[in-house]
Amino acid sequence: MTSSIPIRLLTILAGVSCLFSRHALSAASLPSAKDLMVPIYLKAEPLPVARLRIAELRTDFQRRGLFRIGLLPFLVAEGVRVEVLSSNRLDEVLRSAGAWRPSKGETRAMEWRKVSVAFGNDGSPALEAGVLQAMPRGGFRLSAGVRLHTPEGTLEWTEARWILDGGGFGRIQPLEGNAIVIPVPRDVFRTAPSPQ
Repeated sequence: MTSSIPIRLLTILAGVSCLFSRHALSAASLPSAKDLMVPIYLKAEPLPVARLRIAELRTDFQRRGLFRIGLLPFLVAEGVRVEVLSSNRLDEVLRSAGAWRPSKGETRAMEWRKVSVAFGNDGSPALEAGVLQAMPRGGFRLSAGVRLHTPEGTLEWTEARWILDGGGFGRIQPLEGNAIVIPVPRDVFRTAPSPQ
């Protein structure tokens, strides 16, 4: 009877080590890709309506305090640039990009870092953020420095929510302080007051 306990314990430990051996790799040893360009097509469109450029795509692990948790991997796209070629289809482009949002119960499926959104081929970004994460109920969470460039000037926040409500660009809702609503020609951008 006493000799079966160590055997069972060894069996359990062997099983656990097999389960976690895949996640025991460091983030640097996991596969990655660099300098990607993905054209985004919508249904029945012969030409791309946007281009997604990614400097580096890799796997990282979630952090809890100072610790990286190997059992909680997620995909990271670093140096992301969304070039919208057809601004009248922007809401559809953004909704298709939101298809990778986390499902119920997941904390994070993918994270974009050093993000910029530009219209046309002029090169100047309309929106920049240090980090963009898809929210489970739709829209995106922007953090680590958010800049919205408008004809009237640049608005900056630490954190904001990008809400896609079917109206072109959607709205940027700052998560700190009070937002100032700035009218922009052609209603390309709209800002909403932050929650009280």
